[in-house]
Amino acid sequence: MLVAFALALASACLHAGWNTIAHRRLSGSSLVLRLPLVVAVFGLIPVALAEIGDRLIDGPIVLLLVATGLGQAFYYVGIRHAYASNEFSLVYPVSRAIPVLMLAIFDASRAHTVTPVTGAGMALVGLGCLLAPLASLADFRLRTYATRTTLWVFVIALGAVTSTIADKLAMERLPQRLGVVARYSVWEATAALPFLWPATREPLSLRGPGMGWVVLSAAFSIGSYALVLVAYQYTAHTSIVAAIRQLSIPIGVGLASLLGGEKPGRMRWIAAGVIACGVACVVAGA
Repeated sequence: MLVAFALALASACLHAGWNTIAHRRLSGSSLVLRLPLVVAVFGLIPVALAEIGDRLIDGPIVLLLVATGLGQAFYYVGIRHAYASNEFSLVYPVSRAIPVLMLAIFDASRAHTVTPVTGAGMALVGLGCLLAPLASLADFRLRTYATRTTLWVFVIALGAVTSTIADKLAMERLPQRLGVVARYSVWEATAALPFLWPATREPLSLRGPGMGWVVLSAAFSIGSYALVLVAYQYTAHTSIVAAIRQLSIPIGVGLASLLGGEKPGRMRWIAAGVIACGVACVVAGA
């Protein structure tokens, strides 16, 4: 479990980093298409050649790649629309809260229950995520979240849960090797392209402004999730990895404050503390 915690923590740092870069430096529908396109362009030929001598992709894995590709399409398209509203500090926390609770249900359905301490920690993580967008406790009511942006938050969550479950099942089928995870990460990014291309209605091109930032964001993104995939191989609990990874929210709030020009209020910092305490409980009870 210690290995899974370390991997998820490193992933949280990278995840917060690439989201901050994307929010500050990049925008538009072309971003969500160019990120996986960069990964595919640089990685598809090497992994395809590796597949010749060491086959990993069989029928069930192909189906899981289709599922994770569809999930990523929902996730990235949701990110595109939600970030367009300039409510980064609302979208980022809340869209990460829902999957933790849904993945806990997924784990329970597979008889992978958690301890009461870990369950309480997950509840704290979820509560912290819901508190993060608020200016004060007086705003903690349904209509605060009932905005157009919130619709895309749920789209993001649906995509995250779909791809997470598919990837967890794939990691359970594949050998426990770092090279295998790296290859699967490239296949996974490539699998999203057939769904993202018609959804974004953008040309498949790497030309355009800010390509340096796109490549950097792609490296952060695939690196972050590759660490999560490895963590899945060290624990049966998908929801625990997802909860630990929510440390990206306090990190993201800090980066938004330091680099993004935002001024998080007291409630946002309190929420970040609640999330951190929740993750501590998750780890302590695991």
